Amino acid sequence: MLLSESRAALDALDAALTGNKKLIVGEYSYADAHWTAVAHFIDLAGKQSLIDSRANVKAWHDKVKERPSYASLPSLDDIKQKQLKTA
Repeated sequence: MLLSESRAALDALDAALTGNKKLIVGEYSYADAHWTAVAHFIDLAGKQSLIDSRANVKAWHDKVKERPSYASLPSLDDIKQKQLKTA
């Protein structure tokens, strides 16, 4: 059930990103921050194909990963070892 709901949400995100690099025109938004966390979790869960199979989501995620702040997100090993960084 959760996987099908995730697919539907990512389909909606893909449609919202049509012709856009950000969810909201202008600077990086709260919506972008929310979806960054979701996309990072998907990546950590090994389900990157959910992102890669949606061209607009993939392009958005690739752009988000270029942000300096993305490097501060924890890796799966960081989480397992409880070595989380502070903001």
